[in-house]
Amino acid sequence: MREHAVTIDSGKIDKSSLNLNESVVPHGRRFEHAVTLIVLVLMAVLILPPIGMLLFSTLKVSAFKLPFTVPGFSLANFTRILGSAETLKLLGNTAVYAIVSVTVALMISTGLAFLLERTNVPARKTLSTLVLSPMAIPPVVLAIAWVFLANPTNGIFTEWLRTITGLTMNIYSLPGLVLVSSTITIPS
Repeated sequence: MREHAVTIDSGKIDKSSLNLNESVVPHGRRFEHAVTLIVLVLMAVLILPPIGMLLFSTLKVSAFKLPFTVPGFSLANFTRILGSAETLKLLGNTAVYAIVSVTVALMISTGLAFLLERTNVPARKTLSTLVLSPMAIPPVVLAIAWVFLANPTNGIFTEWLRTITGLTMNIYSLPGLVLVSSTITIPS
C-alpha cells in the first residue's frame, strides 16, 4: 500500500493528492446488500411457510384430519370462534386487564415521577435507581420471582399476608395479574 502526502492549505485538504480508490466503497455496500438479502431470504424461508400453513389450516374444516385431505375452503372456524360466548368473555377479561393495569401503572409512574423530579425527597438518587432497576432484569426472571413470592399456596408474600391479615393473594387471578403487570411496567 502506497502512502500519499497530504497538503493542507488554509484549512482545506487537497483531495487530488490522496488518489483514493473510489471502487472500495461500492464493493462494501454490495457486500452489505448481499448479506441483507441473504438474511431476508433466510427469514422468509423460515417464517412464511409456517404462517402460510397456519392460514391455510384456518380455512379448512378438519377436526381430526390433516388440512390437505379436506376438500374445499370454509369460514366455519372463524364463525365458530368469533360467535362463541367464551370468546366474548375472554375479550372482556383482556380489555379489563389491559385498561386497569395500564391505569394503575400510569398512576404510580406519574406519582413517582413527580416525587422524584419535582420534590426534595430524601435519597432521591437511590429511589430513582430503584425505580429504574426492573428495566435491567429480564422479564422471565421477574415472572419467576413473582411466582416464588406470591404463589397462592407457598409464596413468601402470600404467607406473610395470610399470617398478618388472614387474607390470601392469588397472582393467577385477574387482580393478581393486574398487580404483577402494573408493578413490572412501572418504570417503562
